[in-house]
Amino acid sequence: MAPTTTGVQAVRTTGIYCRPECSARPHPENVTVFPLAAAAEAAGYRACHRCRPYREEVAVGAIGTELVCRAVRMITAGVLDDHDEDFLAAELGLSKRHLRRVFTDQLGVTPDALARSRRVHFARRLLDDTDVPIRDVAFAAGFGSVRQFQRACVSTFGDPPVVLRGRRRAGDRLAADGGLVLRLGYTGEVDWVARSRWFGVRAVEGVEVVGDGAERGHPYARTMLVDDDPAVVVIADTDG
Repeated sequence: MAPTTTGVQAVRTTGIYCRPECSARPHPENVTVFPLAAAAEAAGYRACHRCRPYREEVAVGAIGTELVCRAVRMITAGVLDDHDEDFLAAELGLSKRHLRRVFTDQLGVTPDALARSRRVHFARRLLDDTDVPIRDVAFAAGFGSVRQFQRACVSTFGDPPVVLRGRRRAGDRLAADGGLVLRLGYTGEVDWVARSRWFGVRAVEGVEVVGDGAERGHPYARTMLVDDDPAVVVIADTDG
């Protein structure tokens, strides 16, 4: 998914933060703008269930100095999944104390808090878009235990993982049927019908298959090997 978020709007009267384009329209005097969703969460706000701001990635370019942007890119890439703030600070040529101060001054959140927000947002997308068991979601997202994952979900979204999965939207409920189904978001215009036709005229017989246009989503499928075992990958436009 391309990074698109340029800040979030937190509403003091509801304790909720939203995307700027959310259909909810609070009074301007009740709105506080934060550069990152993680900063709004650190201030005690929870993600809006309507616009689901956790589904957008961080747009790094305009959130702070080059040093901070570099640090955010490293955190987004997962550096704090395997290392601590001391390691990150050393990589940037700073002390841990100075790094935390710069983050707090420019972003309103510490590096560790940003990393936790990244993990719980990724986990929420797995809850929404896949049938992966909750325990596996917790560890895939980098949490040390299911209990830690549950606390993070309640803190960020107001409910434990089992409730969040039960609330996911009809369009997100993609049954795995013996495989792993992922719903991938994207930004910008993608003419999937034209793309699938392009694949169709170039399909390799016995390897690739493209829907005939009557099938919903114009699916494209191809065979492949996963650890020397045969598998099939199917791509379709769920809005098509």
